[in-house]
Amino acid sequence: MARKEKIYRRLPGRPFSPIGVSSFWHGSDHLLLVESAFFKERYRRFYYKDIQAVVMHRTGLHWVWTALWSGLALLFGIIVFLTPGTHYVSATFLAISLVALVVNLILGPSCRVFLQTAVQRQHLRTLKRVRTAAKTMDRIKILAEVQQGSWEKQMSAKGQEKQVSAPTVSPPIQQDATPASSVEKAPAGLFRPLLHRILFGLLIAAGVLGGIQLYLKSLPLGLLEALMHGVLLIMVIVTMVRWYRHLKGTVISKINWLALILIVFYSAVGYVLYFAVSFRYPEITYHNWAMFKRMFELQTVDHPLALTSNIIYAGGCLLFGIFGMLAVQKNAHRPTS
Repeated sequence: MARKEKIYRRLPGRPFSPIGVSSFWHGSDHLLLVESAFFKERYRRFYYKDIQAVVMHRTGLHWVWTALWSGLALLFGIIVFLTPGTHYVSATFLAISLVALVVNLILGPSCRVFLQTAVQRQHLRTLKRVRTAAKTMDRIKILAEVQQGSWEKQMSAKGQEKQVSAPTVSPPIQQDATPASSVEKAPAGLFRPLLHRILFGLLIAAGVLGGIQLYLKSLPLGLLEALMHGVLLIMVIVTMVRWYRHLKGTVISKINWLALILIVFYSAVGYVLYFAVSFRYPEITYHNWAMFKRMFELQTVDHPLALTSNIIYAGGCLLFGIFGMLAVQKNAHRPTS
């Protein structure tokens, strides 16, 4: 029995994303984008004759991942090789960090790719790395040229036509333009990094303090660390709200988001400790100082989970603080209009 010919063939690209699974396919006369999330699927078709452009923008997200995995590998490596005892959990996280770092370096620079038609501009979320995106873009170009003809010839023909009829040609209409009244104006002025410098300085201080606390386990330092954690939570929210429109899509914005996730994660750990102490010692529930001392004892106990959460928080604060300072130094007082 003859094998049935495939109608669609899959294009290169990573299918997984934070909101679900996506895949990109090409058929005889159109591209098919399949997006799945929460047991629902959505299909979008892009006919070759309607494709106007495929645009790729490079991003700096791969540098953030490189810094994160390198820092975690360094941190867990120090614990494994320079501290006595058997560290099964730390060795496992060291191996995971090294594998993730190598994979990230092999995949290469990151990017965002958009498919432009006459009526829409679609973000292709399956294409996140430059090498894979370039292969897919070449494939799409070949398929579109079969339907439309060579794009280079079309562009040269349009250029000659404009030269001949320049006095009578009206300006082109943008298909995806929105009314001027509904367009939000870009913020004007300079980006002033004072708040971010304070934030990233506090992150560095919190990372150093957390590293010291791993060995000293001092109650006064624990109180200082808790106060600094509260200040960090406020500062990261203030900086994100104050400079959101100015820094949207930049490396500084991504570091802000990662720092917020880290701080919220550590806050969740604190709430878990609070409820654990409340259930175990109900008689001290309303005694703040006694509660704090019991929580500090649980947080600094020699247990793999407690040690891992403290290491992640200290290492993350130190890394985000250092790379945030570098990013701020690069973008200080840049125009934002």
